[in-house]
Amino acid sequence: MRRALRVALVCAMMFGCGDSPRRSQRPREATPPATSRAETPQEASAELPQVNVTSIDLPSVVSAGARIVAIGDLHGDLSAAHRVLKLAGLVNDALAWIGGETQVVQLGDLLDRGDGERQLFELFLRLRDEAKEAGGRFIVLNGNHELMNAAGDLRYVTRGGLLQFRDAPLHPTLEEAVRGAPSNVRGRLRAFLPGGPMAQAMATFPVAVRVGSTVFVHGGLTPQYTDLSALNAQVSQWLLGHGRVPPAVVDDQGPVWNRAYSDRPDEGDCSLLTRTLAALGAERMIVAHTVQRDGARAFCDDRVYAIDVGMSAHYGGPIQALEIRGDAIRVLSEAD
Repeated sequence: MRRALRVALVCAMMFGCGDSPRRSQRPREATPPATSRAETPQEASAELPQVNVTSIDLPSVVSAGARIVAIGDLHGDLSAAHRVLKLAGLVNDALAWIGGETQVVQLGDLLDRGDGERQLFELFLRLRDEAKEAGGRFIVLNGNHELMNAAGDLRYVTRGGLLQFRDAPLHPTLEEAVRGAPSNVRGRLRAFLPGGPMAQAMATFPVAVRVGSTVFVHGGLTPQYTDLSALNAQVSQWLLGHGRVPPAVVDDQGPVWNRAYSDRPDEGDCSLLTRTLAALGAERMIVAHTVQRDGARAFCDDRVYAIDVGMSAHYGGPIQALEIRGDAIRVLSEAD
């Protein structure tokens, strides 16, 4: 494991590799000019988020409630997070949970491209606890950018994102490897490499979850990855610092990388979706990962919804969420 992470560090820091195992994201994740949307200033707590890793509740299949809200990529934009949570009626002005029994699934990519990552983690971990107390759920999924950080690929981290984690404690098992990296990234690596405090927090996030008849995943699932319990457990154990990197993390058609259903899927992709949904016992899939320039949209006869609308300041897209009430699905938008 240590040797593998040494390779990841050298690869990411010296050669700029690691964005995808076999290809770059560049064709469909280009960097547009930044917008004027401002981050909401907010101090992070003195300590990094803490989770109880001895009693991880890692949901894979849960019953659906009356209302489900899905939220796409936020990429370190705390202001966008506040706005979409209020749009969906999930928090009040004090950012306390008011969503009652609503079930929320945020589809990953809290990290990179913005400076509010630490506060986003703190907010979402708190809301997870508050929602549970109220009879609801607040599930955060791991996206490709979470797992990239855990693998030592920091190419999309902002200067503020490095500064936010400069106070991370020494890594419990990989400190020797961390000390071989440039000094300005060591804190980030200590926080996010498997076994570090942020990686431990991410170990409590599933990669995919089925809520009733709807399955949620950052990129897309294929029949190879329909055992959700095994998928989530393998990635969680890796993030805790146990075992090798799971195939799902490094497969460019794996759950956090696949764009088959979000990048104008063709007939073959829709056929693949049909087989995957049948294996999952689901009616539809909700994905993110690929920015939809015209807002959230459905493909494959409304059996897959792509909801990464580029909400973060980096992309300047609209503030939107997807609401599911039984078979009724609608896009919530600030523009309405």
